[in-house]
Amino acid sequence: VLFRSISRVAQAFRPDLHLRAIQDLRVLKGIKLHDFDGAGTRLRVRCRQLSNGDGALLELEILGDDEALHYRARAELSRTAAHLDNAVSQPSLRAWGNATIYGDVLFHGREFQVIQTLEGVGETGIAGTLRGVNTTAWQAEPWHTDVAALDGGLQMLLLWAREFGGGATLPMGFGELRFAAAPLSDGPIRVIASCRKTSPSQAVADLTFVDRRGVQLSQLRNAQLVLRPDARA
Repeated sequence: VLFRSISRVAQAFRPDLHLRAIQDLRVLKGIKLHDFDGAGTRLRVRCRQLSNGDGALLELEILGDDEALHYRARAELSRTAAHLDNAVSQPSLRAWGNATIYGDVLFHGREFQVIQTLEGVGETGIAGTLRGVNTTAWQAEPWHTDVAALDGGLQMLLLWAREFGGGATLPMGFGELRFAAAPLSDGPIRVIASCRKTSPSQAVADLTFVDRRGVQLSQLRNAQLVLRPDARA
C-alpha cells in the first residue's frame, strides 16, 4: 500500500518524468487497516514540489482520516532513468531448511505471501526468490514499480531479524529506493540482502532485486529495522 501510493502519486504529479528514486522514507505513526477486504481505510497523500530544473524533487506525506501524519518521503524524478551499480554484495548463507516462512513473524494474507523460496540465511544477510506484481493475482493496472517484490523484500528482512536480529522487528524507514529503467519482470525476482545489527534493538539492510538473467531491477538502501516493544527483554 505504501510503495504503491507514493510511486503512483509521484508519477501522476509529474507524468513527463521518470521516477528515479524514493528517498528518506520515515514511518512517523503506524496505520491499522480496518476492514481491509471491505470498505477499507481512507488515507490522503499530500504532494508538493521542492525543486525543479532538469527533473523534480517532491515531498510526499500520507495522512489518516484525522489528519495525523503517518509517513513522509521524497521522490526524485528525472528525464532519464537511474543508473544502478551492478556490484552486488553476496552474504555468507546457510541453508534455510524447513523453517517456517509464514505464520510467525509474517502474518500476511495469501495475496501478500510473495516469497517463493529462500536460498539461505546468515548473520550478514538473506537471499531468496519472490513473485512480482506480474505473477500475482493482484488487480491488473499499469504498475510503475514492483510493489509486490518490494514488500516481499521487507518480509525477508523480518525473517532475517527473527534469526539474527533478536526477535520480531518492524521496518521503520529507508534511505533510498532506486529504480532501473524497467523495474518490472515477468518471471521470478531474486533478492539479495546484506544485513547488520547497529544496536541490540536495531539493524539496517541493503537489498538488490534482479530478474532471472541477473539484470538489476531496483536497489533498496539503508532499510531500518527496530525490535518490536513486545519482543524486547
